[in-house]
Amino acid sequence: MPLDPARTYRVSGTRGDSAYFSLTVYNEPEPGQWSNRIIGIVNDSDLTFDAGGRFEFLIGATKPDGYRGPFIPLTADAAAGITRDYQIFPETGRRVVWEIEPLSDSGTYRERDERTARGLRTALRWILEQFNVVPIPVAGPPEQGRVTEGHNTPVGANVCAPPYQVPDAVFGWSARDACYSFGTYALQSDQALVITHRPPKCRFWNVNVWNPFMAGYNSDYERVSVNIGSALPNSDGTVTIVIAHRRLEHPNAISTIGHDGGMIAFRWFHAENVPEPLTCAVVDVAEVPRTVS
Repeated sequence: MPLDPARTYRVSGTRGDSAYFSLTVYNEPEPGQWSNRIIGIVNDSDLTFDAGGRFEFLIGATKPDGYRGPFIPLTADAAAGITRDYQIFPETGRRVVWEIEPLSDSGTYRERDERTARGLRTALRWILEQFNVVPIPVAGPPEQGRVTEGHNTPVGANVCAPPYQVPDAVFGWSARDACYSFGTYALQSDQALVITHRPPKCRFWNVNVWNPFMAGYNSDYERVSVNIGSALPNSDGTVTIVIAHRRLEHPNAISTIGHDGGMIAFRWFHAENVPEPLTCAVVDVAEVPRTVS
């Protein structure tokens, strides 16, 4: 959602069945440039709800007199707000209903040549910055001269980078109240990647497989993600995830839907501590465990 930092907005809605939801405001250092700073965030733990699950808060340049609810102050470089809504059971859960409205008139809009030219330059900058990041190299070192901005991604396939807590100064649009670990996979049809991690106490965690352009696969065809509610833990509290071309028999197995290579994305929200490093091993599909340990 684009924002005018000079205006004030009312954000309201209904929470639904979300395990976690939030709105985060990000800056734009220059027109078309990726954000490098989180300006503010409001998540569901900051809010109060009525009997129907309704909530409301404000964002704007100045907090209105007498207003005492949650508020995100907009700085001059505030550019966009991104909502997040994580569901334990996304196929059946009711999503958050967001209602975002400005509390003042924007005035009359006039299109002019210089405004159109600026918009075209902004779009070009955006495209160039995107291709500094994607496609993510799936195996081996980055190409010679490649800009390696973006998330903490390891060099080489079938490994996950050490988890990290998102700071206020960040490249892109990460969530400040999350920890992330990103990795890549490169698997033949008779191979599986077995990942084990110990989730810290947290509000929500999940893992997805993505393509090299950081987009998720279509869950209508196969399970491509598991989360804190759907994953079965091992007896020692760890959780083992099995990734392969097709969904195998392990309770926490997910499928790449036949894709040979792509990304792995773990996230933990409101974690008590940064998760420990994940262990990863490539095995033959015949050697994959079928039950939790």
